[in-house]
Amino acid sequence: MSALSPTSPLQGSRYQILRTLGQGGFGITYQARDALLQRTVVIKELFPQGSVRTATGLQLPGNLSPEYFSTMLRSFVEEARALARFSSEHVVRVQDVFQDRDTAYIVMDFIEGRTLMQRLRDEGPLNPETALRMARQLAGALDVVHRAGLLHRDIKPDNIFLTRDDTPVLIDFGAARPYTPDQQIEMSVVLTHGFAPLEQYAQTGTFGPYTDLYALAATLLFAITAKVPPVPVARLQGEAPLPVMDPTYPPGLRRAIDQGLQIQPAQRPQTAEAFLALLQGGREDYGALELAEELQRQRLASPAVSESAFGRMWAQTLLALWARREGRLPGLATPDDLEASLKRSLDLLPLLQEGLLLVFGDLRLAAEELARLIPGVVRALHDRPGELPEFALAVEALAALPKPVHLPTPDKVWRAPSTNRSQRPPLPALSAKFQGFQSLELAAADVVQLGFADPVHVLWTLSTSGRFQAFGSGRGTRLLDLSGTSAAAADGTGLYTGTHGGKVRRWDFHGQAMDEALNLAFVPVRLAAHQGTLAAAGREGELLVGKNGEVRTVQVAQLVGREADLQALHFSADGQLLLWQDAAAVTLLRVQTLKVLRTLTLPGAPVTAAALSQDGQRAATSHGARVLLWDVVSGRETGAFAAPWDVQTLFFNPGGRMLGVLGDELLLYDVQSGQPLAAHPAPGGRGLRASISRDGRMLAVAGLHRVDLLHLAPVQDQTLPDLQPPMKPTVPPVSTRPVSVSPAPPSPAPVTSPESITPPVPGPGGGPPPLTNGFHAAAALLTSRTTAAPSDVALGTAGTEPYQEHVLPLQPQTDLLRRSAPDLAALMEAVVQAEGPVHRHEVFRRVAIAHGVGKVGSRIAAALEQVLQKAVQNGQVVQRGDFLWPPGMTRPPVRDRAGLPHRSVDLVCDEELQEAVRLVQSMYSYQFPDTQVVTVARLLGFARLTKTTRDRIVALMQRTHA
Repeated sequence: MSALSPTSPLQGSRYQILRTLGQGGFGITYQARDALLQRTVVIKELFPQGSVRTATGLQLPGNLSPEYFSTMLRSFVEEARALARFSSEHVVRVQDVFQDRDTAYIVMDFIEGRTLMQRLRDEGPLNPETALRMARQLAGALDVVHRAGLLHRDIKPDNIFLTRDDTPVLIDFGAARPYTPDQQIEMSVVLTHGFAPLEQYAQTGTFGPYTDLYALAATLLFAITAKVPPVPVARLQGEAPLPVMDPTYPPGLRRAIDQGLQIQPAQRPQTAEAFLALLQGGREDYGALELAEELQRQRLASPAVSESAFGRMWAQTLLALWARREGRLPGLATPDDLEASLKRSLDLLPLLQEGLLLVFGDLRLAAEELARLIPGVVRALHDRPGELPEFALAVEALAALPKPVHLPTPDKVWRAPSTNRSQRPPLPALSAKFQGFQSLELAAADVVQLGFADPVHVLWTLSTSGRFQAFGSGRGTRLLDLSGTSAAAADGTGLYTGTHGGKVRRWDFHGQAMDEALNLAFVPVRLAAHQGTLAAAGREGELLVGKNGEVRTVQVAQLVGREADLQALHFSADGQLLLWQDAAAVTLLRVQTLKVLRTLTLPGAPVTAAALSQDGQRAATSHGARVLLWDVVSGRETGAFAAPWDVQTLFFNPGGRMLGVLGDELLLYDVQSGQPLAAHPAPGGRGLRASISRDGRMLAVAGLHRVDLLHLAPVQDQTLPDLQPPMKPTVPPVSTRPVSVSPAPPSPAPVTSPESITPPVPGPGGGPPPLTNGFHAAAALLTSRTTAAPSDVALGTAGTEPYQEHVLPLQPQTDLLRRSAPDLAALMEAVVQAEGPVHRHEVFRRVAIAHGVGKVGSRIAAALEQVLQKAVQNGQVVQRGDFLWPPGMTRPPVRDRAGLPHRSVDLVCDEELQEAVRLVQSMYSYQFPDTQVVTVARLLGFARLTKTTRDRIVALMQRTHA
């Protein structure tokens, strides 16, 4: 195929070809320069295979008539017009279409990145969080395409492009065709085996959104299993089953893939919206949320329910859930049967995550409450065994409830009942959840900003008079008091204040100034901070985002096309999104690119407050007394209700299942049902601002001259850190430095940090009560899977060492195969001495990278294998299996690899895994074995526990006990 040569002009001289990106059966794709707009673009040329480019134009192959080529031209132009109608960031955008050189060209945005196929080849399957995010984004993109009356018809990993921040974009609409629902039409056969549904193998048939959804489901299955699904014909004949998905992936994702890959079109989701609903709500939880909702209804119907009765309800819920899963009722004939059945039901706690969040609002609080309540149920029934038959009947009734869980689809809007105090039933007081309460007196000025310095227990306020105050939220101790402040923010790295002189300064938690003041070209009226990244906004729409001295400044009017009067500025919990609120709309920006992700607005109604859930998937906006809920991915409204007063503040709880609405009082709403759950009077009779800490343990409500600080979970006083400028990591030179061998660490005492899991009180026999221990272990598993990052697991750092990958410096002689064996052996020795036991293939990779080689081929591997044998003979390294050890080391240190971007359990030797097992068993001997496996993996920094990792750790645990 004859591609245009570089520097070839198109459409006069506006576009200049830079290079060829790819070639296919029907066209060629180029990277080009748009001289008019001064930017890089992608140009797709219609160039059928077999054509010849001549000096005067295009000579078609003999088997292609001019009439048919004219039809191809019209379809090509129609494709461009169809793409130009799309406004989704997940669909490639068309800038121009024109005819030149006897053919047609489409001009599209140039996106830097790689295809999904390339990413999977480089890094392996997607992790659960990334897979679910991409599934939602791609389903939302297909919804846009299908609403335009088009089918993509060729969705596969090669046709999904990932930007630098891993945002998926659908590309290559060359096979796209319009469709008519429920009508047979004729289409050309375009397919990729394994990703195309059965109906695409025929030229005539009924096609619809379900056709693309099959291909999307097949693509997602390939992305998480690394196995291409079998063709539909082989599946029809029963010759080839689908690859098995790891159960660690979200149930909704697995359900959507299973249903999307049904062979018969009628059995698949019929629209992209239905596919999204499966992703968000499809569960294999045996009605766990439904059971929790039933318990919540009973509790709300009887607000004065006692602790013992509430604990009994939860015990019955757990046993009913176990009965549904097993298809039979548990044995409850005696109190001992009850205790044994409750132990078996503990592994179902993760299924109840959403239900626990609904009732308790925080998983850690739920785990602590259950560990306290349910053992009391067993003791009570031991004392009164005559109540067991009634208890068993309640379990049987719960287990017989209908299993299907009815969840609202993304476009279903629920309408809550009136929240007028005279018309609504009495709500439980939020004070029933208080573990602590403080009232902090402020200066006589209204609070305009309020927040927590997560994860440090520090509360800060800013009043209309410009007074900034920070308090230690454990005891309410005032830490900092400044005047003349125009804006403020805080995070775990310090407190930030802006002044009317355009200066921003960072303070530590003891009131000492850190760093030099940052001089801005505008007066900051809002600040936001996340792990050292600072965002500052001015009154005229200026926005600055930066970290470590690298800052970018833009005008929001250039991003959103209108003047913006700023009212609020917030980061999402992961720091990927920045929420900008003005009077007209709420705008979500991507922090890395400062591009608009989504704009949320209610035409004709000003925005008075906004909130973003921690996972960045849900948003809430208020417009006076009207509150709307939004799905961030699709931009659709998912809920609405009217508050009894104008809303001042909105916030989500950490799980995103409850929404706090502040006006004349604070109301907590259930996000799914729209029902108000609890209330708290605002200080002074009028609420101004409210905020919740990231872990959900503390809630602050500011009123007139006062802040109520509510402890919703036990909060221990902690020493505020002395913040010092971070040390830059240094790369050690290539040398043979000695490695100190530490003796085995003694069994450490239990960790007493606020985030740790406190062991229960020992039982009468000297050991802890088995049931209580079981609930603490299940609670650890529950909270670690959902709310805690791998580095947050309560193991402290006892017995572990921080791990930083040792990178060899770039070698002056880049030809690896010509290097002498002693030089290469010295490089291997440097890696092993710096890191301790390391896999030999990893050593080979480091040596290759130091010579500018990105991949270790067979020739390089053979050469390095010979060098390794000589290094072993010379005593430079010791080889044990596939791992290389420094001479003299007998027991390796346990490394915390949580900070590394790429972690693999295959790179951890058995001895280090075994040391981690010993450490966990010495610290948490009361944990279940399965919980210990999870704890070992998290101690080493593995966020995802695969079956291979689990099996290997279990085998080593058995070896440790042998």
